[in-house]
Amino acid sequence: VPFSAVTGPSAFIWYPWTRNFIKPADTNITWYGEQVWNGSGYGKLWEYDRTTFASTDISSRVGMNGLGAMESIDLGGGAYKLRVIGSTGQIAESTDDAQTFTLKTLTTPITSSCTRWHVASHPSNRDIIALGCVENNYYAYSYDGGVNWTTKSALTLSADCTIWNVAITDLNLIISCTNGGYTNNPGYTEGPFAVPY
Repeated sequence: VPFSAVTGPSAFIWYPWTRNFIKPADTNITWYGEQVWNGSGYGKLWEYDRTTFASTDISSRVGMNGLGAMESIDLGGGAYKLRVIGSTGQIAESTDDAQTFTLKTLTTPITSSCTRWHVASHPSNRDIIALGCVENNYYAYSYDGGVNWTTKSALTLSADCTIWNVAITDLNLIISCTNGGYTNNPGYTEGPFAVPY
């Protein structure tokens, strides 16, 4: 899910609820991202405790700046990992409830950085990842878990494509676009476009 844009003081806690992950072992704990300047780059990762109503900035645990998206990956048997994706495709993963993160090697970064990503990974192979830059017109994909990225322009799909969302299938990336701006009511959408990867 992309990190949420801050729209006002009340948005700080309540707006991200549609874009969060709940800790499987303790449903009172949730993690969410926020696209704000954190002093070193955009993007903060927060842990929210519903019992104490406390939010804790855990961005420093991730080990990189420019946080832009996250996803939770089911590893089976009740295990999961939390994956955080940075502005240039750098990935950090946690298997211990966001207490520590391991940075993955980034050999070929995304050529156009983005502060908020739509993210999709293949359900059978989570190392195949697709990203679409929120409110922009480029996307990227990786076959190797984010070590190497290929960056593409969505303007080759439509002359005024602003990426609305991304999905991934066995054969294609699915890119949907909106024309006329990126809001809760975008006017109309185009696509989806199937792009072989």
